[in-house]
Amino acid sequence: MSLPRYRFLLATVMFMIRVYIGFILLVPSLYKTTISTEFGVSLGLTGFLTALIMFPGLVIPLMGPVISKVGAKNSGLLAIGIITITGYLIGFSQSFAIATISRLLMGFGVILAVPAFSPMIMTWFTEKEYGRVNAIIESSTSVGIALNFALTPILFPPPLWREAHMVYSTLALALTVIWLALGRNPYGKVEKEKGKYFEMLKSSLARLFGIREVVLMGGILFIAMGVTMAISDWVSTFLADERGYDLQSAALAIVVYDVFNLVSWPAGGFLSDKVGLRRPFLMAGGFMAFVSIFLATTTPYFAPPLIVYILMGLFGFFNAVYGFATATILMEHPKIDAKSIPYAVSIILWFGFIGGAVMPAVVGLISDITGSIYYGLLLCSFFYILVAVFGLLSRETGWKATKK
Repeated sequence: MSLPRYRFLLATVMFMIRVYIGFILLVPSLYKTTISTEFGVSLGLTGFLTALIMFPGLVIPLMGPVISKVGAKNSGLLAIGIITITGYLIGFSQSFAIATISRLLMGFGVILAVPAFSPMIMTWFTEKEYGRVNAIIESSTSVGIALNFALTPILFPPPLWREAHMVYSTLALALTVIWLALGRNPYGKVEKEKGKYFEMLKSSLARLFGIREVVLMGGILFIAMGVTMAISDWVSTFLADERGYDLQSAALAIVVYDVFNLVSWPAGGFLSDKVGLRRPFLMAGGFMAFVSIFLATTTPYFAPPLIVYILMGLFGFFNAVYGFATATILMEHPKIDAKSIPYAVSIILWFGFIGGAVMPAVVGLISDITGSIYYGLLLCSFFYILVAVFGLLSRETGWKATKK
């Protein structure tokens, strides 16, 4: 089937919006001391301000009926609109309470955008393009986070946290206008669901939880988001506190991870589209991610830093090479159509947000019990074996396996 070339412009706009979302996720983390002093709150509470944007992810399955009722394009418009307004509210806030409430509400815009875009990708692209498109768009969060840490300290050095939020909110306003002009609904006719909100939610979730691949992809995203958050949060502390690295050298391990991670996202998607298979990337990527992070956290006891950096780079590569597959397998699944894909994507993201909330705390708890961060990181590494197992248990949906 021949699809309009406009789909590439549409994908570019979706990518820009997703990059922006990644960009604003951690902006307050650069101004903890300034915000703490200005509002007279503890540094711990300012950390809570940063984390609040992730909390709505725990109710992301509730977004499915909203997208069905409002429509995909309007849901995307609502999402970026919420982010724009709450960004300005944070910048103008005269109390810490207003800033935190605004940050929490911003999270609802963030979690609405991702499933809202999924039916557009599913209908505007073909199965031979899903891998690369999903890989590129899903890499956007990492791109945004990297840009934030590279640009914000230069453009708005502390204490200019209000100026940063207001300028970035103006960028969001520009994206809102761009999406209003260039955004599109799913290609072709997609029937809207009919019924009351909770009836739609209950019936759709019950049916989708009965599809094995939805649960398996949810488990993979629990590991991919949860363990990655834990490792990113604790590896530099482990290297600095327990292996004697200076802080800059310890942080370099995460930088190397991120660089290889960004390269691997599109590489995995493009290669998967070329060979027409998805499962091998889950199986090989999961197993090699286990090997590389297991060695990366073990070798600092006897190997020089260069070896650790190489292993962290390999971990970054293998941990992203299968990233495209979670959404792609759902889009190609015969029991999931454009009407139900926002629900399916919401479910697996729900698993991912739970992992992101739980796993860093698990590593901290194990560290308290054992007296060493190493054992928590070691446990994290073994979770990646499950990625390979879940890939083995899922059906192959790539075009080579399904062509007639």
